[in-house]
Amino acid sequence: MKVNSSDIQSVVDLLSLNLDEEIEMENRDDEKYDPRWSMALKANSDLINDKYIRELIIQECKGRMKKAKLGKIIVNGNFQYGVSDPIAQMQFIAKYHANADIEIKGVIEAGTIYSSYWLNKENHDEVVVMRNPCIDRNELAKRKVMEDTEETKKWFQYLHSGIILSIFDLTALGCGGANL
Repeated sequence: MKVNSSDIQSVVDLLSLNLDEEIEMENRDDEKYDPRWSMALKANSDLINDKYIRELIIQECKGRMKKAKLGKIIVNGNFQYGVSDPIAQMQFIAKYHANADIEIKGVIEAGTIYSSYWLNKENHDEVVVMRNPCIDRNELAKRKVMEDTEETKKWFQYLHSGIILSIFDLTALGCGGANL
């Protein structure tokens, strides 16, 4: 088990610790999520060799596995409504209800999503879109986040919430058969 080795990087990777982060003992909001042993490791990484610290790490891993089995996994994410490409919807309405001679192409390409929330985050290249509650692995869709273009800025400048899905892929179907 790599976590029980002296390889500090394995422990950091597995438990998502950030040892470069400065420790501030005052005004900490996240103390309940940051175990004391991880604070000790941040202060002195040689403590990975301490028997007591190793036992605490093993207990943390077992606790996280138990929570994961119950579906309690902490991830960097948020809840947003899925919205089908509104431009493609308007093009469809114009073509089939107003007899306009236009092509339905929308703004969002297949395999991508548009989200103002994710565009404002660092490392936002790809996200996993899933329904809540996620009850099957087939309800996950890994999609690229579409960068802002002139067209997205024009049409989505006031849209600050929601994930806009392409009409040219199966993202909505993969998210539990969402009807968008």
